[in-house]
Amino acid sequence: MKNIAIFIILLSISISCNTSKVKKEQIIEVNLVVTSTSDYCGGVPPNDKMLENLKMPKTYGNKELFISRDSVLTDAIIQLSLDEIGKTTASLSLGMYYVFFPNKVTAQLTSKENEEPCKRWKNEPNGTFFIETSSADVEVLLHMTCDPCGEARM
Repeated sequence: MKNIAIFIILLSISISCNTSKVKKEQIIEVNLVVTSTSDYCGGVPPNDKMLENLKMPKTYGNKELFISRDSVLTDAIIQLSLDEIGKTTASLSLGMYYVFFPNKVTAQLTSKENEEPCKRWKNEPNGTFFIETSSADVEVLLHMTCDPCGEARM
């Protein structure tokens, strides 16, 4: 009887020690400031000044974007709204985040000819950022690439 009581006590201590080892996911308040650059995607051929202008980071303000813990688009995405200066505040857990512009989330395939490029493009993030315990303010530079899913621009 004494052995059974000792066994039960040791078992309950062991179980309580194991459950206390489970880490709670740390959530911190993060201020994101987003800027973007873009590719030339057709239309009238640009001059050198226009091409250089596309490479200059610009405020990504009054727009939406999506973030994910996965490097490809999944159902587990978070939509963020940015203010006029490209800033938003979010409660995020520590780790790597992948950023997607809304056009990647909503793009529809218009031709079987571009199916593979469209799938690759949709699953390629426009940028990434990493949250650490000291990451209160994070600047994110995103790059907008041309959409291969729609009709070709002339």
